[in-house]
Amino acid sequence: MVLAKSVLAVLDSHPALGGLELHQLQQFLELGCRLLPEIQGSMHPTPSSSPPTLASKYQEFLSCSLKLTPEQVTVCWNALFPFIADAGYQTESAPTLDDSDFLKYSVAAHSLTPGPGMSTSSHSLCDEVLFQFFVLLFTVYVRAFFLLPSGPSTLTTKYGINLKTGCLTRYYHNYSITEASKPDAQRVYYGGIPSWIEVSDHVFVDIEFCKWIETEMTFAQSSSETIARIYLLTHARLPPTDRTTASKITGEMVLHVFFLHSLLQDSKKHGSLLKLPHHGENRVRLSGALAERNLRMAGTGQDMWAHACNLCMKRIAGPNGLQSRITAVVTDGVTLGHPCCGVKDCKIPLSKQYHRYCPEHTSHLTVCAITTCTRNTSGGYATCDTHTHRQWEVDRHTLNKATPRLKQSLSRAKQQSSLAACDDRASESEALASQPGPSLKGRISRTWTHNEQLAIRPCQIVLARAAMFGSEAVNAVKDFLKVTFLPKYPGSLLSYIFYDDNCKLWEHLVASNDTYFLNKVGLVVDVFHFTRKHKETDINCQTYCNPANYPELVGSNGTWVFNSSAAEQVNAWFGGFQAVVREMSPERYGFYLDQMIAIRNQFVVTELERKGHKPHLVPRSVLEGLE
Repeated sequence: MVLAKSVLAVLDSHPALGGLELHQLQQFLELGCRLLPEIQGSMHPTPSSSPPTLASKYQEFLSCSLKLTPEQVTVCWNALFPFIADAGYQTESAPTLDDSDFLKYSVAAHSLTPGPGMSTSSHSLCDEVLFQFFVLLFTVYVRAFFLLPSGPSTLTTKYGINLKTGCLTRYYHNYSITEASKPDAQRVYYGGIPSWIEVSDHVFVDIEFCKWIETEMTFAQSSSETIARIYLLTHARLPPTDRTTASKITGEMVLHVFFLHSLLQDSKKHGSLLKLPHHGENRVRLSGALAERNLRMAGTGQDMWAHACNLCMKRIAGPNGLQSRITAVVTDGVTLGHPCCGVKDCKIPLSKQYHRYCPEHTSHLTVCAITTCTRNTSGGYATCDTHTHRQWEVDRHTLNKATPRLKQSLSRAKQQSSLAACDDRASESEALASQPGPSLKGRISRTWTHNEQLAIRPCQIVLARAAMFGSEAVNAVKDFLKVTFLPKYPGSLLSYIFYDDNCKLWEHLVASNDTYFLNKVGLVVDVFHFTRKHKETDINCQTYCNPANYPELVGSNGTWVFNSSAAEQVNAWFGGFQAVVREMSPERYGFYLDQMIAIRNQFVVTELERKGHKPHLVPRSVLEGLE
């Protein structure tokens, strides 16, 4: 921190500085801090009482920019250097000079050096380190409703060379690369979250921009394309001549920023370093890391999986007067999906998003698309040469064209009008007889996964998510619940599971002799679905799934102790991502939804704390059944 009395003392001891205006002094300090890494030529400048000699280009730049004489620049540099070198002096204001001022003297407007998490410990064999600074043009996207000028900036590259072993490591702002020419070279990101994240060549975003993207995606449910357009129209306030630079931001770039920032957060949380392939496009580069994270998130991976609070865990008095706790979860399906193989329940990823079948089931492309037909296709069609089957496919393609479809609609309307006006039973019978018979069933388009199954606490914390491929079958829901509440964590097993099809789940458990939930967990249908969609004549449903059969679910004031409609409320939010994720690959799709859940969970926990519901994570010893 720069104290006014310290600056005044320096001015008193250097009379030549008495003629400086206040804004000149402030700008000199700002520019000096920006230029110091480049001037010193080191990765992380340290405070020093001896200022380095200013090269002629820096002296000319400061003299011209601040309207000072070369002598005044020299005096200012020597007198103010202790403040410039002091790590406590920081400036976050935007540059006050045009890019042309920096370009004219080949001086950097911004300095991007390898972040503080950089360490050479993994390259301890290197005997000599060489530093190289480059002045390059690049674009920085920030959150503060403006773009930093796309002027030159120092991009520091550090080469670590072992003269004995020939080791070659390059250090960039976010990551290091060893032997970059090798096809399997990796980008090893430094620990922590950097202030600036490189998203493509010479394009950086600041950390606040990343957070803004996450907020827009989670709570406004905006697509990446929408976010890019909003930013360009409202935030990137550049002169018309600079619009070509600002237009570089695209929906794909926004998605890459989101995924990369989330992966860095995940690596920091687990105390590991993010490693990505150096070669290839960004989309391919992230795929492996996204898929690996998705595997860890399955079942118990969410940060709030062990969540409990006053809304989802209740204490009741037992018959012996001892207190016991009851817990509940609500599970339900939401209509979301990504393209998948056309063979039911096949989980093998597609080679391309537009393919109908996975690599192991491509032979189905040669079989007629009608579900009841096993004949081979012919003539470049997806159906066999049976007339009705071929006509079915032609009709499906015709329906996608507006004019024939409108004509068919008009023809049907005229036909219905004539039938209504006709009193002749014979004519009516003849007209009805001309109607087509049962329609054929088949598929000539892509298939999407059926739905996403969620496990939700009554306080609206989402514990887990899973994709249902063929249907929301009760055996798949059972498997999802088993993965979410693992046997190795017996303390995680809930007192009640609310599910709108629990009666079918109960029957399945009995038929398969699966005792994991039977007689341990109350399988309850929530009040809304029970009163509207379940018959009173269903004895099993009434006996085992009627919420009135569980008196502890009713409070002393006659109201239900758990919010069994939590799933419907979360579904209204979660279903808003259907259009956003519909065309994503499986690894992007799963990662995106898991991250949306994680961000929203953090918000819900904050609200629960604010309202005094005491949210907390259940200790591992309790989950493992040790206490």
